[in-house]
Amino acid sequence: MTLNDVKPEMMRCRVVPLTLRVDRLHLTLQAAFGSTNSHLFEFLAGERCWGIPDPDGHFGRQPIDARKTRLSNIVQETGAKTATAGII
Repeated sequence: MTLNDVKPEMMRCRVVPLTLRVDRLHLTLQAAFGSTNSHLFEFLAGERCWGIPDPDGHFGRQPIDARKTRLSNIVQETGAKTATAGII
């Protein structure tokens, strides 16, 4: 994992199971970088996006619910070997 646009470059390495839920991956990344979990997040792989949907639907296209998705689902559904994580 590497943080973009941060100097000096920050990199962390973590091993996680493919059965890990995507919302839990977000918490793992937060802990690895010492962040406070104060932003919404999304993971992008292929043409798909996972995050926490807005219950009111006010923000346009909704992400796939990260609380209901495991890393193995992303690999199976997209064939992706990498994903991009972002904060909103």
